[in-house]
Amino acid sequence: MIRKVIIILSLLPLMLSAQEYPGLRESDGSEHPVHTPHRTTGKIINILDYGADPYNNDNDDRPALDLAIAAASAGDEIFFPPGYYNLNSASIYKNTAHLKMKSEVNVRGASVDSVWLISNFPLQLNQTESTRIFFGRGVNNIVIENITFTSSYDGTLSSDVTVNNPNKAAPKYGISLEKDGVWRPCYNITIRNCRFSLIRSQMVRISTSHDVVVKHCEFSEATDVGGGGFGYGVSIQGEGPEIFNEGYPGDTRFNLVDSCSFIGPYIRHGVLIQYVAHNNTVRNSYFYKSGYDAIDLHGEDEYLNEIIGNVVEDVSSGAGVGVGNTGATHDASGRKNYIHGNMFVRCREGVKVYLESPETRIISNTSENCTRGIYLLNAPKTVVKSNELKNGIYGILLEYDNGTLGNYYGAPDSVIIHENYIHHNSYGLYIRSGTNIMLGENTIENNSIADTWFDQSVTFIEYTSIKESQIMIREAFSLLPAYPNPFNPRSMLSIHAGKSGEYNLLIRDISGRIVCEIFQGPLHEGVYQFQWEPGNLASGIYYVILIHEGQSDLQRITYLK
Repeated sequence: MIRKVIIILSLLPLMLSAQEYPGLRESDGSEHPVHTPHRTTGKIINILDYGADPYNNDNDDRPALDLAIAAASAGDEIFFPPGYYNLNSASIYKNTAHLKMKSEVNVRGASVDSVWLISNFPLQLNQTESTRIFFGRGVNNIVIENITFTSSYDGTLSSDVTVNNPNKAAPKYGISLEKDGVWRPCYNITIRNCRFSLIRSQMVRISTSHDVVVKHCEFSEATDVGGGGFGYGVSIQGEGPEIFNEGYPGDTRFNLVDSCSFIGPYIRHGVLIQYVAHNNTVRNSYFYKSGYDAIDLHGEDEYLNEIIGNVVEDVSSGAGVGVGNTGATHDASGRKNYIHGNMFVRCREGVKVYLESPETRIISNTSENCTRGIYLLNAPKTVVKSNELKNGIYGILLEYDNGTLGNYYGAPDSVIIHENYIHHNSYGLYIRSGTNIMLGENTIENNSIADTWFDQSVTFIEYTSIKESQIMIREAFSLLPAYPNPFNPRSMLSIHAGKSGEYNLLIRDISGRIVCEIFQGPLHEGVYQFQWEPGNLASGIYYVILIHEGQSDLQRITYLK
């Protein structure tokens, strides 16, 4: 029997603080431009000319690389021909790093499949120090591309997130960026088309730095995922707990992770944001089988970050996106983090918000086959709008939060739940605990046990209107439903262009690889149709992505041969 429930209550204006803009936007709402990658304008320095050996042997190539970097001037490029470059000793500039970056000097390999930087620090150094393959302190205007960063680690790998690996033979960091002193952060750095594996802690560490782009990179096989800061793909972090650097050089902001892949199970978190980092963006990336939350807002006051257009699959012990964190010094995330246009498949939670993390915006996401599509515990003034939640146990679940370290406990309060489509779960909208809950128009149908269930203690508020600007409605462009879906041999893809501008319509496979760019160019306002025929591509799941002005919309389609 079909049960369709539309809950309509009048909606009053929500009391919010002054408008603030998440992601890559300035405080006045204007777009913060992604920096243009630094151009090579000088000479190209071939490392073989300085004695590097491209063969995988016992030769230490680090001294030759130091000489090549020392010979470079602003505008030059260090070039790595195909080869395996073994790094057996520390840089002359830092005893815990192999190589040191130089401002305005690019580093480029022939290709990510043919150039390997292999770390082989002495075991004792890896065990006791924060070792790094490549480090930058206070550097700027650099491109690092087409290189695989890895180590000679040959021990076992474990996906156990509760026990640390006693084998510490791998370096702690792959690429590490941080400020130099008080006034010199790293900035305008692009890391693209690189691969990272066999690193213990943070494969790319962005600390007290801004305007760093990590794009088209792949992360896998961390050697430790057992906690304490290990097993991260990209970490974006400020100076430390409760250190608010807004307006100072060390302010961690405007960093971008774009179109990357994070492949488990030997990954604890794909991307982690913490320590008052703000206005950073994670977009259009693929996360598979991480040990805990694939994208982790780590409960250290991080705020106004944007998570958009990502696909997260098979996170059985965590969320696609987690907001807040228990234990240690962790607690609540900061205000107004914006999670929209993502797809979560077979996760324990699609999105989880807890520990009094305030004013989170969860808008226009899709959750499929997740235990809990959206899970809120003490998440004051969270907005849940225009999401599709299907084929799980709970579509939306609100519960009392028991807190952490004796604090941050309480019921969800002043939560807006509006215009969601919740269907084919066991329970649709299930509210065990909540105060001042505001329900708008939600379509809740075909849930097998109950479409709605509210504990008698839950209190609701009648509202007269929702101020759409306060809940940050989805941008005025979208993918319309593909037809047919599933399909064979072709599917019609329709898009709505809400305004004139540049649009990009592309197809990614389940690993995150772009398999077809269907359209890129200017469109006027209107509806457009494009036909896609995969041809010889394998049958399976693909993702249609529409990109406009740095934002994206995403749709899952299935090709059946």
